[in-house]
Amino acid sequence: MPFESTTSTQCNLIDGDKVNIQIPKLVPSFLEFLPVTVTSHDPDSISVMKEAFENGSGVNCLAEVQYKVAADAHSIHYEVALDDVYSHFQSQMGIKTWFFEAKIKTDLLQYAKDGAIKVTEFVDGDLSKPVEVDPNDKKSSTLDMFNKVFDSIVNQLFVRATKIPDGVGSLDPAKGGIFNLTTSYTRSTEHFSFKGDYALQVTRNHASLIQIRVSPKNIGGLYE
Repeated sequence: MPFESTTSTQCNLIDGDKVNIQIPKLVPSFLEFLPVTVTSHDPDSISVMKEAFENGSGVNCLAEVQYKVAADAHSIHYEVALDDVYSHFQSQMGIKTWFFEAKIKTDLLQYAKDGAIKVTEFVDGDLSKPVEVDPNDKKSSTLDMFNKVFDSIVNQLFVRATKIPDGVGSLDPAKGGIFNLTTSYTRSTEHFSFKGDYALQVTRNHASLIQIRVSPKNIGGLYE
């Protein structure tokens, strides 16, 4: 079990704020013998630890460790006012008939800020705890949510260009592919929108308490 970090330790008869016990990050399994580092500048704590080590009894401790787990961190519901989004892109058609992929998502993020695209997150998958996601939030997890929705919009409104349009020049890899606004999209007399749900699986740190017995190693009746 690869631990990311040890955030705190607490031992019997010892003030945890005055003693630091560091265990290795990689622990193959429980019931392992592992080297640990014990440091302290507190005379009383040092005296207790010294006595416990010299008589071989050791000290019982708890450590809070962090390790990565896979989880459906984001349960998402989204709503897209597709007519509004289409109108935004259609207004650009007067000056060009193609769009770079990177520019599409930049524009879509702005349309989300304008209210045409709404994303709701359900905390821990609990449908009773809806939280509207702020498109101005710059966290990578927020951008992941919106980009997932943007991919759906691109599939609805755009077709990938089969060749580089005349006058575009060489394609910049940083801008991604080239798309055309699809001609198959037909605006209805009513305001058309679409919505959906998805769960985005990511890894996150999980905290857990493990028990550690800190004691000297017994080798043939001797301790080191």
